[in-house]
Amino acid sequence: MGTAGGSLGLNWQAFSKHGGGMLNNYGAHLIDQLLYQTQSKAARVSCHLMTIAGLGDAEDVVKAVSETETGVILDIDINMDAALPLQEWFVRGVFVRGVDM
Repeated sequence: MGTAGGSLGLNWQAFSKHGGGMLNNYGAHLIDQLLYQTQSKAARVSCHLMTIAGLGDAEDVVKAVSETETGVILDIDINMDAALPLQEWFVRGVFVRGVDM
C-alpha cells in the first residue's frame, strides 16, 4: 500500500512539534486499514523514516513492514516527494476469511 504527493512545504505537517510527519498524518490510517483487512494484530513491525525534500524537521518518507500474528506481510510506502505516483492498494496472494488457500 502506498501514497505519494507533493512536497510538504512550510505548514504544520512539516514540523514534528506540531504533530506533523507522514507517519502521524497518513501512516496511522493506512496501518489501521491493513490490520482491519487482515483481521489480525501486528506481531512484528519495522519502520524507517526519512526527511528528503520537506522544508521542516518531520519525515516526508515512510517505509513500514509488518507481519501479522497470522503471518500476513503488510508493506507500506509513503513518499510525499515521489516523482511517480504509487499504487494506493496492491494485494498479492490468496487469503479467504483467515484461511490460507
